[in-house]
Amino acid sequence: RQLKNSGQGDSLVLYLLELVRTVFMASTGPVNQLKISGLHALKEVINLFADVPDPDYTGHALLEQYQAQISAALRPAFAPDTPPDVTAKACQVCSMWMSCGVCRSLSDLRHIQTLMVSSLS
Repeated sequence: RQLKNSGQGDSLVLYLLELVRTVFMASTGPVNQLKISGLHALKEVINLFADVPDPDYTGHALLEQYQAQISAALRPAFAPDTPPDVTAKACQVCSMWMSCGVCRSLSDLRHIQTLMVSSLS
């Protein structure tokens, strides 16, 4: 939050690919605490970059380029053998992802919703 308000987060845009890659690896890692930390970091990345416009495509958010990686980072957290605290953190990330405005198509939103609902059965 401090970075976003101070404008210092602007330089992080240059490292967005590495940030997404790192949080993907952490959130899909073998250790539950690492998964929780990775999901928390993913939530922060979404919070920080959700309103950053894509310089190449007017009217689109920069995070739209990373929808597949973000979805793939969330998927393992909804597996049947995943501890509830990891799934709960993933639900928070999904909620933020669905409400941040980056997912504009109904199919993208439905995909995240299906991911969350599938863990209930």
